[in-house]
Amino acid sequence: MTRKELIESGNLELFVAGNLNEADTHLVYEAMQSFPEVQKEVERIEQAMIEALEHENKIPSLAVKENILRELNLTNSNILEFTPQKKSFFWQYSAAAMLLLLIGSGFLISNLMKQRSDLHASLFQLKSDDEQLKWQNENLQKSVEKDFSDLKVFRSHDFKRVGLASVSGEHKMVCVYWNAVTHQVYLDNCGLQNPGDGKVYQLWAMKDGKPVDAGVFDKNTFNNGLQAMKEIDTAQAFAVTIENTGGASIPTLSTMQVLGKI
Repeated sequence: MTRKELIESGNLELFVAGNLNEADTHLVYEAMQSFPEVQKEVERIEQAMIEALEHENKIPSLAVKENILRELNLTNSNILEFTPQKKSFFWQYSAAAMLLLLIGSGFLISNLMKQRSDLHASLFQLKSDDEQLKWQNENLQKSVEKDFSDLKVFRSHDFKRVGLASVSGEHKMVCVYWNAVTHQVYLDNCGLQNPGDGKVYQLWAMKDGKPVDAGVFDKNTFNNGLQAMKEIDTAQAFAVTIENTGGASIPTLSTMQVLGKI
C-alpha cells in the first residue's frame, strides 16, 4: 500500500480512534517512522478529533437562547433558570493521555518486534555456523583417521608392496599392498585416469596362473589414499584391466593397463 493509499484508506482515522486491528496498526507505525507526511496526517487527525470533542461540549450563546424562546413564544419569566455546571475537560484529557500512551506503546511494540526478529536471525546464523564447524570437524577427523590407517600399512613389514607398471609403455603406475598373513589387499592408484563412461577398473590377482577377481574401482569415486580391495590368500602377480560397469568374471586382456609380479 502506497503512502497516498494509506492516507485515503481511512485506516489512519481508525488508528487514532484505537479501532484498527493489530496487523494494520503495525503497518501504520512503520509508515509513520518512514514517511513524514503520514506522521503529519496522524497528528492532524488527532487535533481534529480533539477539537471536535471540545466543540460538542460548548454551551449555546445568549443570542441562540433568545431566538429559541422567541420561536416558542416564551419569555425568560416563563422558564426556569438553571446554572450550567462548570465544563470539565477531565475525560478529554484522559482520552488524549490514553492516545499518547497507545502511540508510545505502539512504538515500543514495534521496537521489540524488530529486536526479536534480529535475535532470531542471529540465533539462526549461530546455529548454521555451528553445524558447518561440526561438519568440517567430522570430515577433518575422518581424514586424519584415514591418513593414520594408510600410514600403518605403509610402515608395516607385514604388507608387501607390489608395483604395477604400464604394459603399453605409457606413464601409468599402480601400487598394491598385500598381506600374505591376513590376506588384506590395498590399492594405491597414482597413475590411472578416468576409464570413461560405463567403464571401471578391475584388479586381478594371478593365482597359480589363473586370474582371481580382487575388486573394481572407478577413478570418479576413488578415495584419496589407499583403497581396500577383496582379500587374496595367494598371488604371484597383480594386474588391472578396464571392464564394463560392475566388473567381469574373467579379465579382458586387450584392455590390460598395468601388471606387476610379486
